[in-house]
Amino acid sequence: MFYTKCSYLGEKMNGRMEGRGKFTFANGNRYIGFFKDGVFHGQGTIYFTAENGGGKFTALWKDGIAQEGTYLFSDGLEYSPASWEYCTPADRRFWREHNAFIAPPAAGDVASTIIPDYSSHGEIARHYLSEEKVMDIPEDDDQLDVGRGAAFQVNFADLPSSVMANQPFSVRVEVQDAFDDPVASAEREVHLKLNSGEGDLKVLDTPATTRNGAYVFEKVTYLVYTEGTFTLCAFSEGLQTARSPVIRVTLPDAFGGMQPARLGISGVPKTVFRDSEFSVMVQVLDTLGRVVNTPDSTFEVSIALASGKGNLGGKKTLVTEHGQAIFYDLTYDELEPFSLKATSPCLEAAETPELIYSVRGSTYAPSKLSFAELPQGTVPRGHPFTVAVVVQDAQGHVCAQADNMVDLQLATGQGGLRVGSAPQRCQGGYARFEDVIYDGDDPFTLVAVSDGLDSTPITEGLQPRAVPQRVELLVVKPELSADGKEFWTVAGAVVDGCGNQVKDYDKPVEVVLITGDGVLDGKCQAIPTGGVVEFSEVRFHGTGPFTLALSSEGLASGAPSDLLFPQAEEPMEEAPAAEPDEEAETSADDGPVPFRVALVELPVDQKAPFALRVEVQDEQGARCPTAKNVVTLKVSKGDGELSGCTTAAAVGGGGVFEGLRYSLNEPFYLEAVSEGLEGDATRRAIRIKPDSPRPAAEDGASPEDSGDSGAAQESSGLARRRPSSAPHSTLSVEPVEVAARPKSANDIPVGSGSPPEAEAQPTDGSSEEAGAQPEVPAGDSPSG
Repeated sequence: MFYTKCSYLGEKMNGRMEGRGKFTFANGNRYIGFFKDGVFHGQGTIYFTAENGGGKFTALWKDGIAQEGTYLFSDGLEYSPASWEYCTPADRRFWREHNAFIAPPAAGDVASTIIPDYSSHGEIARHYLSEEKVMDIPEDDDQLDVGRGAAFQVNFADLPSSVMANQPFSVRVEVQDAFDDPVASAEREVHLKLNSGEGDLKVLDTPATTRNGAYVFEKVTYLVYTEGTFTLCAFSEGLQTARSPVIRVTLPDAFGGMQPARLGISGVPKTVFRDSEFSVMVQVLDTLGRVVNTPDSTFEVSIALASGKGNLGGKKTLVTEHGQAIFYDLTYDELEPFSLKATSPCLEAAETPELIYSVRGSTYAPSKLSFAELPQGTVPRGHPFTVAVVVQDAQGHVCAQADNMVDLQLATGQGGLRVGSAPQRCQGGYARFEDVIYDGDDPFTLVAVSDGLDSTPITEGLQPRAVPQRVELLVVKPELSADGKEFWTVAGAVVDGCGNQVKDYDKPVEVVLITGDGVLDGKCQAIPTGGVVEFSEVRFHGTGPFTLALSSEGLASGAPSDLLFPQAEEPMEEAPAAEPDEEAETSADDGPVPFRVALVELPVDQKAPFALRVEVQDEQGARCPTAKNVVTLKVSKGDGELSGCTTAAAVGGGGVFEGLRYSLNEPFYLEAVSEGLEGDATRRAIRIKPDSPRPAAEDGASPEDSGDSGAAQESSGLARRRPSSAPHSTLSVEPVEVAARPKSANDIPVGSGSPPEAEAQPTDGSSEEAGAQPEVPAGDSPSG
């Protein structure tokens, strides 16, 4: 049915449609009735949608073929092939024209329009094109039995165009003459009733007597639970009947998004004692079979015999509460099978799916318990399932009068059994447990017990079936690769509602970033094995602490990780003056041969100043730790200018350019170049948020005092905190001469902490020449 876009809701046997059910075709038409071995069999009705012409076809089916049936059009007309008298060659009138007493056209030249004009003889005058026949039309008012001022017809004077279903409204009718004028002196008994529509009309004061020629029906209610239309008619003896225009019906939002559509019968005993009370429950259901149990959803429901020659006793009409009504005192007075039918205005009726057997009361004495309903093979672990127990006599007959207390217990199994409604008193000989939950993962068995009765046989082993509910994060651990790059090892598990691993789950699980300013890459998606999923190379590119979690389609995510801190990178310092023709050379004997310069980490929507990391790599992409090549950053695409530390020696094979700024607030591209090596360029645009101006540090203030060093680290898109236990090598800076350019606050290298003017004056009173740079030992970070 999945491939044909059809659906079925109802009883089954051996996986096929059997018993009572509803089959919905792909075009929306519905069949409601009985099935046998997957086909229509027994009494059933096909309901056609409005798009398919409306109406319904009720028939007796045998092996999928209708044996005899009746078709009703959407307006209520029943099709009869034997005596069909509408729109025939001899009489082209439709059904509604018959009902309106419109006479058929006479033979000859007849106009296409028939104008009703009631003559003194009670006939309808026809408008002919022939002049001779026109002379037959009465011309004088004297020839009419009714005249001006005489009561002739009932008409609607005030009528709503739309009403709310099940809500009262008012209708005003008038007694009028033939010229549509009210007759104030008329005192007539008028009736109001439903002319067309699928609902029922409730009028508290019909019939009523007009006063001054009119009457207002104050409390008119249209009872229906689906949107649609209806029409009314008002009539009085001896006067022409009035039929209203179409009135539209809308539904109030009183059913919690569920529309009442049909009735359902549950708790039906298989056997009852003759002339003894038994009970059944009638529920109001929507189209999906859900109980419409909102407080405002009250319906009048009736129970009656659907089959059987006896009499049904007890109270047979109730009003539902919270979508259900229980008939407690029903009786049947014959020793024969019978069935029941529940009805309610505007709702689809329901019948008991199986016959109820009426037996003598003295034959059945409660003796033992048996399972009437039990899961087959597997049950969902940690989720509710249903078990039903029946009280029987020694011969296996149902004891419908039994009211024993029955308890459901675990016979074998290591897990825990929870039964929310146990013990439970039998009703009609049955005890139904609808919220049974087993939380173990081993096979288990059940047994039902009751005082004074033999227990049920122990069930066959039931195997809990894991139902995936969420994916939990178990391990997050930082690692360092051989080239010093940091990555994270992540592990998790797919679990059910009890926290047990679901070993057969085979859908992708993904590592996602919950908090943090950056992005993830690497192996962030994997398929679980045995309920466990592992990710070995997850990398974070961003700044500051972050948290991770696991995600999978259709499952909830467990708690995220604790705050994680990325590895710190040593910043690359702007190179001081050096000879332009000097080049950093690397001996091939000292390690990998430099081949290219690579941009390995880029800023992600950071505020200025920003940072990025570069590496000098060999042909295989490995970092060259002995390289001292001079690397220059420049704008490859964009109209702005790059400032900050843009040229430096990559001592140790790489490092971080910090304190960078771009002069325009727009996307741009960068490239890294080094003489004798292949360059690299960004493959996506870099977007840097504009920064607010920072106050300059006071003269003589240290970086620690002014806070510039910490601010630079926080603003850096790649600033990281290295775990104290992680091994690292300190980067040194090789002096390189660069072209002179104007100095500004943006050109201060990270860690300098003071502007160029402050650098020109020694802060300790020494006699060093202004602007001289002290020698920086290899492996030490330069400071102010």
